[in-house]
Amino acid sequence: MVSSHAVFSVAIGFSFLVAQATLAEAQILPSLAPPPTGGVQQAGGAVAAGEASGAVKQTAWPKITMPKVTMPKVTMPDLSKVLSPVSVGFEKVSTGSKKAWEGTKEMFSFGKTNNPAPVSTTRTTQPQQSIWNRLTGRAPEPVAPQTVGEWMSQPRLDP
Repeated sequence: MVSSHAVFSVAIGFSFLVAQATLAEAQILPSLAPPPTGGVQQAGGAVAAGEASGAVKQTAWPKITMPKVTMPKVTMPDLSKVLSPVSVGFEKVSTGSKKAWEGTKEMFSFGKTNNPAPVSTTRTTQPQQSIWNRLTGRAPEPVAPQTVGEWMSQPRLDP
């Protein structure tokens, strides 16, 4: 169901349009010009006829010459002279970094020698007991073989 407000607004809008239509005025146009009596005229004739009347004057395009353009010659400077301060600075930073790294390694070496003893690949002794095991008096557990060679070198068990 259409509400009464919608019907009222449509009625007001319609009356407004009717009032505007009565106030409208028409524009009066001038009468059309009579058609030419001679018919359609074709363009034609010589150019000279137009020049004779003085209305049209033909001229030629001016000749334009372009100037000769030469590119300037550019030479690059000697790069070794330009980059020498950079390379000298790089060498200083590089040597300083190497010295600082060697000093750091020496500081954290904790008394180790430069030539460490060669590490043997086979285990000849059993590892020491931990402090807790030594305090509680437990016997160390036997170490299981770690390689096939150690397993094969075990004494054979007779049942």
